[in-house]
Amino acid sequence: MTSTHDSRNFFLEGPAGRLEAILWTPSAAAHPPLAAVVCHPHPLFGGTMHNKVVYQTAKSLDALAIPVLRFNFRGAGTSAGVHSRGFGELGDVRAALDFLAASFLVRRCCSRDSVSVPGLACASAAKTRASRT
Repeated sequence: MTSTHDSRNFFLEGPAGRLEAILWTPSAAAHPPLAAVVCHPHPLFGGTMHNKVVYQTAKSLDALAIPVLRFNFRGAGTSAGVHSRGFGELGDVRAALDFLAASFLVRRCCSRDSVSVPGLACASAAKTRASRT
């Protein structure tokens, strides 16, 4: 399974400032039924959106023609802010989910943590977002 996509490096607005992000958009999908946010491992232990598990997860979703957003939580990479023990990171995930929903006019966004603590923020934000739609 392979897919061609458009790749966009940009900053999205998060609650603590700009969040470094990469968006892969399938070239062939005009109106995708869903979109995905892939969150990285704990930033205090070196986790970034360039982690190999995050990348491979995004690559697999891309092969299914699903738009994929990877981003660095506050304080990771070139994202603004500092790590806030999961409390602020929840807002970062919400900002990413809201961006995808607005960009692709989808009602369902899925988020997936790769391997650690930010998964709590991912799951909580996705659940909160799902209850609002």
